[in-house]
Amino acid sequence: MIRFCRPLLCALLGLSMPGFPGARSADPVPPAPQVLYLDLVAGPTTGGENDTGAYVSVFGRHFGTLPGQAHVYFDDHEAVAYRYFGPSRGLRDIQQITVQVGAIPPGDKRVTVVVQGRRSSEDIHFLPAPGNILFVDNTKGNDRSARKNRIDRPWRYLQTPDDGGALSAARPGDVIVLRGKAVWSDIGYGNRWARFFSETGNAPNGKTGHGYLTIEAYPGEDVHYIAPPGTSGGIHGVGDGYEDFADWVVISGLHIESNAMSRSDAAPINLQAASDHWRIVNNEL
Repeated sequence: MIRFCRPLLCALLGLSMPGFPGARSADPVPPAPQVLYLDLVAGPTTGGENDTGAYVSVFGRHFGTLPGQAHVYFDDHEAVAYRYFGPSRGLRDIQQITVQVGAIPPGDKRVTVVVQGRRSSEDIHFLPAPGNILFVDNTKGNDRSARKNRIDRPWRYLQTPDDGGALSAARPGDVIVLRGKAVWSDIGYGNRWARFFSETGNAPNGKTGHGYLTIEAYPGEDVHYIAPPGTSGGIHGVGDGYEDFADWVVISGLHIESNAMSRSDAAPINLQAASDHWRIVNNEL
């Protein structure tokens, strides 16, 4: 083993002398970050917690090993709040960064992640779209006093048996955020946790009244629903004959269990026959 060499010999051997310019680093250059997909590809960037918008999760690889190493940009605007950094729920070999975008100009935005000066490609996009954020908390929520965009005034129910609750109050472009403070076992419309009946989203175009209708978990919390025996499962579409409803839906970050004593169609998520444009991302089902 050559422990030291004269300058000419070093050059011939392709080595560098300690302390000299051009000395090789012992640490290999890390691979560039890779953004693979988002849960929300369109959504509000204002309202909600601290008036900084919905929670948007970015999924990919090579995001670093510690919080703060990765920076998320929407075009040239860095996310204003970082809410979660770690493995994704759906795939443990995929990393997840959950952010709030904050107020940015309208129009399609390229999503990039920068880690130690290395930048991801720019082929994933996000569209800022007007909408409200509705929080639901099964430990201290109250449907009567609930207010949109107020984390301190949450709904109690995602949906009630008579089709009330946060889902009935949501409109296209809105985001329902479920808290994970206690296990969920509520029964909504149609003997399920929630069933879309007249509720729906529509194609996002960046304008008010247009966009996905989203149900997502609060970052870092385990929103865990266990269907009671004899019920019909988790979140379902409306079924055949209602083609104008239960479209353009996002379900993200939830943990839903059906029960061995449930009915035969009691899936954790069941689109039924006529639901279109659903994004089911990063759930444990």
